[in-house]
Amino acid sequence: MTIETGGSARRRDSATASVSEIVRRFHVHYEVYPETVAQRDHSIRNVGYRLELYGRVNPGVRPGDGAFREVCRELLDLSSFIVGGTNGGCLCEVAVSPALYFCGSQERAQACVRLDILIFHGDGGERPIDPMQERALHEMEERLGALEVSRGRSA
Repeated sequence: MTIETGGSARRRDSATASVSEIVRRFHVHYEVYPETVAQRDHSIRNVGYRLELYGRVNPGVRPGDGAFREVCRELLDLSSFIVGGTNGGCLCEVAVSPALYFCGSQERAQACVRLDILIFHGDGGERPIDPMQERALHEMEERLGALEVSRGRSA
């Protein structure tokens, strides 16, 4: 799914305030990994990127609970802000994981919801990463940086 945003500067300022609240409230952090495929010759090719957003949930929350679904909705709103306007010939797919992940050191692990943003070629091909995908990732990371979102699962 490609996500587009638009509108006036006032709406964008309002959206920035809203997503800043999401980042603060759920201690959002992220990580980036290459998206890979196995080739016929058994070699591995990097064909895109996976940007994983994590939002913390309170202890005792389980997948499917109302609180779990709330974090999912908020991370989806945040992903719309991050991906919006970053088309540039890339296809961005957004998916929420139905499981909880534990982030941080073993002593201080926090339960988190994970949302994945997959950045692929616009035609869906499995070609190697190119400058368009790198630019799209860079733009998304700049938006995350502007929101003071930390990189790293243990953030």
